[in-house]
Amino acid sequence: MIINKITIIGTGNVAHVLGKLFLANGINIVEVYGRCINKATALANILQATPNTNLATLSNQTHLFLVCIKDTALPQFALNFTPTNIPIVHTAGSVAMQVLKPASKNIGVFYPLQSLLSNMELIPQIPFLITANNTILEHALLNLAAAIKSNAQIINCENRQAMHLAAVFSNNFTNYMYYCAQQLCNTHQVNFAMLQPLITETANRLLHHLPSTLQTGPALRGDAATQKKHITMLSPNTLLQRVYRNISNAIFTSLSNK
Repeated sequence: MIINKITIIGTGNVAHVLGKLFLANGINIVEVYGRCINKATALANILQATPNTNLATLSNQTHLFLVCIKDTALPQFALNFTPTNIPIVHTAGSVAMQVLKPASKNIGVFYPLQSLLSNMELIPQIPFLITANNTILEHALLNLAAAIKSNAQIINCENRQAMHLAAVFSNNFTNYMYYCAQQLCNTHQVNFAMLQPLITETANRLLHHLPSTLQTGPALRGDAATQKKHITMLSPNTLLQRVYRNISNAIFTSLSNK
């Protein structure tokens, strides 16, 4: 099975970035489906494809339906889709591939393990985690990832969901910490940009070391005096005080003896 013609279902961040990546590597985008004609047309124009707002009239002249929609919308999508033998894969990290079972005999997951934004100027490295209900589709998806110069790994649904959870900790939760830091800087009228070299250095260290070996700070040292001062500074923001206490306790409990 060779995949060089793709129909994209969805018009959000993942659809934009993957669509551009496919197009840049010589893979034809047949159609772009979206519920909003304006959004479907706008993305289709970018990807040199045909826009469509009717699932029932999607062309069967495609090698793959790539479903890039919200996780919560996947069950209803599969029920509304006219059953086909053409492979259908979704891009969600935490949803089992079986959700697509009503839509096709050939189903899978093509999960980009990366934070994607439709307006990003440079597309970062994107590892893909691949699951499929047959080896032919697995190999075709591996070849698809190779065609767009991306690393890929075949993985079962349980392990993919575990990686998605790990991604939430390493990306979503970490970004919330940056937001907390930004709020503190705003409150005390200091420049958040001064923290950016520290943020970059911390992230770069992970290229060569495990997180368990890199932890520093008052929580690790059990420096109660500094922690008390910090908690006082966070008053009257009780939410940030709780965040500070909980994370400090977790660091001390998990890492202080390593």
